[in-house]
Amino acid sequence: MALLTPNLTSGSAINDGVRVGNVRGGSVYANTGTDQNPVWVSEAYPSLPLGIPLGLVYPYVITPLAANNANLFAESTVAAAGVLALTAGAGVTLDTTTYYGYTAYSFDVARTIEFSQNNLPNSVVFTISGWDMYGVKVVETVPLTNQQGAAVSNKAYKAIHTIQISAATGVGIIFIGTASEFGTPYLLGTNVVGFWNSGLDYAWNTGSNTLNFAGGTLPGDPTFPATASTGDVRGIYIPGSPADGVKTLTIKMFLPQADPIYTRGKTINPSLVYGVPQFAGGWL
Repeated sequence: MALLTPNLTSGSAINDGVRVGNVRGGSVYANTGTDQNPVWVSEAYPSLPLGIPLGLVYPYVITPLAANNANLFAESTVAAAGVLALTAGAGVTLDTTTYYGYTAYSFDVARTIEFSQNNLPNSVVFTISGWDMYGVKVVETVPLTNQQGAAVSNKAYKAIHTIQISAATGVGIIFIGTASEFGTPYLLGTNVVGFWNSGLDYAWNTGSNTLNFAGGTLPGDPTFPATASTGDVRGIYIPGSPADGVKTLTIKMFLPQADPIYTRGKTINPSLVYGVPQFAGGWL
């Protein structure tokens, strides 16, 4: 199972040098006008060509399996705090070779983890140690109270190594599985469009000039340094309808920060493409 390799010049990226708009290169968009008549503010770079370049558009195409709330763990009594005994249920592969020899519970795509409970008498905190889609270690803490039906991780994982629980659960039943929310290979902002097969997965909100996703989307968390409780460094795409293992999801991300024309030849800041470095403190 190959890990994703960062590559901004792959054949799936689009950058044909086309420039659009009657503005000088280096101008910026100021959201002070109306949606029908936006205001452009020139930065006065007359040596640059007319128009704004169409930056890299990266289509991330996946056919994710349906969510499963118990394909990693389901147990009625957790006797003590510590590392849980995970299982490789439907849609999970037990992998002992790809991740540097560690035992890994690997998924079809990078996705979030759901924790749910029934009759939990007390609150607990789960600590996830896993890897993102690039094979980078990630650590996250996810609290679950006895007032909650479920809690979902803020970060997406391609594989899990361990999940720890902070306390015994008594007679409460704990379920852990994969959710229908997905990580992305590059920094997710507002310039993103999602499709299920050929149908759009969003609605255009003309009032705020932004994309209003049916399911919602979580942009990359810019907090630096990242912590065990911050969001995914690249962001999470939440489709308006759940995955089923049949539909193809295409997430198209506009990446002007990766376009050398747009950045005027400057060195690309990796955090503007891949997000800030992952947090992995206490990885177990």
